[in-house]
Amino acid sequence: MSRKIWNRDSEDPGEDQHINAKGGFSMLNSAKNFLREVVQLGLLLIAVAVVLQVIFGSAVPFVGGDIIGNLTGVIGSLGDGGLVGLISVGIILYLLQRA
Repeated sequence: MSRKIWNRDSEDPGEDQHINAKGGFSMLNSAKNFLREVVQLGLLLIAVAVVLQVIFGSAVPFVGGDIIGNLTGVIGSLGDGGLVGLISVGIILYLLQRA
């Protein structure tokens, strides 16, 4: 059971937060924060893998694949997609900027 209450720490009394019966924040906010952190970690790992492949070549033992080749393939397929590819790029950029 959740109810809306006024956040006393907020300057704006119109700013509401959903608080559950036990007094904690909603599980949805926790899930959103967790997924946001997972996406940021994934982007960091991709960046590290690209740097390692540039430095050591395609034979990086613990990366397990051609990261730059895969990224080039994804970008190429989005470019060949025409309008659908352009819309996909816009959605991806929007999601990355929100994170």
